[in-house]
Amino acid sequence: MTKRLTSSVSNIKIVLATLLASGLILLALQMHAFASDRETTQCGHATLQAMIDAAQPGDALLVPAGVYAGPIQIDKPLTLEGQLWPVIQGDGQGHVVVITAPNVTLRGFVVRGSGASLDREDSAIRVSAPNSVIENNRIEDALFGVYLERAADSVVRSNTIYGMDLPISRRG
Repeated sequence: MTKRLTSSVSNIKIVLATLLASGLILLALQMHAFASDRETTQCGHATLQAMIDAAQPGDALLVPAGVYAGPIQIDKPLTLEGQLWPVIQGDGQGHVVVITAPNVTLRGFVVRGSGASLDREDSAIRVSAPNSVIENNRIEDALFGVYLERAADSVVRSNTIYGMDLPISRRG
């Protein structure tokens, strides 16, 4: 009898722990959803640039894994959040991502393939507006990883940057 009671109590503890964990996960998801007053959009456009062009200022765009052709230009306040490391692939000329609007966040992408011109300061991500956040990205094959100009109060953090394999005199 004591053995059955102990087994029943143990099963109840497991069920309660599972319910508690499930409830906490649901609560966290709801808090995340309510934490933002911006619209969240899944990518349903043919190109990443089309998705950006169709977005409203202040939108948060969730970009699924895949390879997207660059260069792209972000000219309105947006949050772009990559899911499972989508790649923005430059064509080896100029900049790959150009941010000209304030209040842009770019997070969770692989950005690669900038140009190699020191004169033009070719970069994977070029920011020329204030209050941008560039975080948790992987930058590959870039002359300059992240280039900021007129970008007061911008934050660049937790990015991994791999430059081009060039002689030292030609590196950004």
